[in-house]
Amino acid sequence: MSVAYDNLCAAIRDYYAETEPDAYVDAWVIINHKRTLDLEANGQSIVGVLSSPDLSWVMKRGLLDVALTEDRFSTESGDDDD
Repeated sequence: MSVAYDNLCAAIRDYYAETEPDAYVDAWVIINHKRTLDLEANGQSIVGVLSSPDLSWVMKRGLLDVALTEDRFSTESGDDDD
């Protein structure tokens, strides 16, 4: 693994150690939207998926399904105009 990836893993672990000290994260998935000048010039972008080390396809798919379900049924509008 790269140093940057190891740092990300440590940062996720540290975040949850601070915010939920009685729990630990054994798997995670990050979805990101990436752009470059070349992509923007062509009206394109990339969606990336990054996950914790050794995460099985089944677990990754399960985490993504939970995230999508929660998003679909969320009562929050996403508007922060308040």
